[in-house]
Amino acid sequence: MLIFFLSKGGGTGAEPVTILDLLGDLKLTLLYIGLIFFGIGAILFAIFAPISIKKYKTPEECVLAMGAAQTEWLIIDSLTRVGRSAWKGEYFENPDSYGNISLSFTEEAMFQLDAILEHAGHNAFDDEPHSNNSEQPDPDIGFYNALGYVMTDRVLECILSRRRVHRALWHNAISVIVEDRARDVFYMTYTFDESSRFGMRLSCAVMFTIGSALLAIPTLITSFEVISKI
Repeated sequence: MLIFFLSKGGGTGAEPVTILDLLGDLKLTLLYIGLIFFGIGAILFAIFAPISIKKYKTPEECVLAMGAAQTEWLIIDSLTRVGRSAWKGEYFENPDSYGNISLSFTEEAMFQLDAILEHAGHNAFDDEPHSNNSEQPDPDIGFYNALGYVMTDRVLECILSRRRVHRALWHNAISVIVEDRARDVFYMTYTFDESSRFGMRLSCAVMFTIGSALLAIPTLITSFEVISKI
């Protein structure tokens, strides 16, 4: 180990001071500042982290807990909250923006949402009788493309908009999801919450990283001091 020496008073008889000695005087200061950064990160997490992330450590734990308190309202609320985030704008104003992946809406969450909507489309819209309502349905109300695949964006738009003329369609879709895919909705919601609020997550990560680095320095200094005295 290389040891650099500095002079305390500049005189020839002055006791040499090592870099380790100088850093040793800063241990408490670095410890204090590191704890401040950790505290800021903890405060940001407590304020901005979704409730499900603060309450449950894993998606499996969340699914079990939510399943025990499973209600139709809870399932619909979770699906609606995640579904609306699939569009950058409002679904009825900018339908073409569906599926634009952002840093707060991951590809994994979109895949899970599409799987739920595809199941609902196959089981709720196929061979659906036409509404007897006096209003005429939209001419472009088909939910299958030319290859026979469910267009999940239209399924979700129908569920979210809940237009009166399509009442039977979105009501059936919600019923299918509640009966068959409730656990998938809860799992998707946890996945979505884990990646949401990118700015806040990044801020917390920065605070914890800086705090960890500052706290590591006093630990290393103490370790060197102990080793040097052996």
